[in-house]
Amino acid sequence: MLRMECLYYVFGTMAITFVFGTAAGYILCQIFNQVGVFGKLHYTFPFLQVLLFFAVLVVIALIYSTLAIRYCHKQSLVDRIKTME
Repeated sequence: MLRMECLYYVFGTMAITFVFGTAAGYILCQIFNQVGVFGKLHYTFPFLQVLLFFAVLVVIALIYSTLAIRYCHKQSLVDRIKTME
């Protein structure tokens, strides 16, 4: 259950980053083209960087969920319920 929750967060973050990050990058290129400070910019989607970012997110989520599961196994169910109150 913890792993699935972590993956839901990761996929949500990926979707938000993909949509808003791509839109922000394209819009910034258009704005800089109008200003002309950096010359003529052409937007290209950063496939490698996005794939690397998504891979790092998945690895972090898996590590976090593994550590959380190990922590939960160290305590009994009764102790965990007592600490929640």
